[in-house]
Amino acid sequence: MVFALLIVALLGIDLDSESARLHLETGLAYIQQGLLEKAVDELKTTLELDPDCHEAYLALGRLRARMGDPGAAEENLQRFMEVRPEDWRGPLALARLCLETGSITEARDLALRAHALNPAEPEIWMELGQAAALCGDTASALDWLGRVMEEEGPLENAARVRAAALLRAGGRLSQARTLLLPAAEDEYAAAVWGLARVYIIWEDYMRASDALRSYLRMEPAGRWSDSARMELERFSEEGLYIPGNMP
Repeated sequence: MVFALLIVALLGIDLDSESARLHLETGLAYIQQGLLEKAVDELKTTLELDPDCHEAYLALGRLRARMGDPGAAEENLQRFMEVRPEDWRGPLALARLCLETGSITEARDLALRAHALNPAEPEIWMELGQAAALCGDTASALDWLGRVMEEEGPLENAARVRAAALLRAGGRLSQARTLLLPAAEDEYAAAVWGLARVYIIWEDYMRASDALRSYLRMEPAGRWSDSARMELERFSEEGLYIPGNMP
């Protein structure tokens, strides 16, 4: 044992830092596996060993938000921002938390702070679009979401759905449909559901029925699956359109 400790000392290895790194990696792996309580324990151990481990504060803040503990989430995210004031991920994560808890103005300010740190990040544009929409600033929301769509990255379809919802709420149904069609062609379920909503408003029950059945094939137990089945049953009962077999 003494010999091992001597070797560690000679090599300049910081046992606490190395152990903290291993606990951090284990905690992040647990998050990916959905083992959230185990992840919390690992991340807490990480911070006991290395109180300045900024990645552990960020991970724990996001995790606590996911687990429905906004107080603990905010505490850890604030600590991350103190340790890493130049890192855009802190204010962005806190902005998302504020959106979830209804602090919309604060969320927008934090997202703008993240944007100042990294103006080229589409994740930030998405949150700015969401915050602007909730603030009632539809024009700004569509502008931010439009930037995400122009980027043509992994968030494009989600941005199309959000922007289309704003357009649909404003009665701009043709524009909403135009935005949704490319995402629907990618079999993005939320876009197919959005198209169904547009067709229902237009009373185009044939295309609405087709879209609803497509959505149910994609997500038979999805967020809007019960509503989709109810609409199909209504079409049939009222003789609006005779659908095929429901998924």
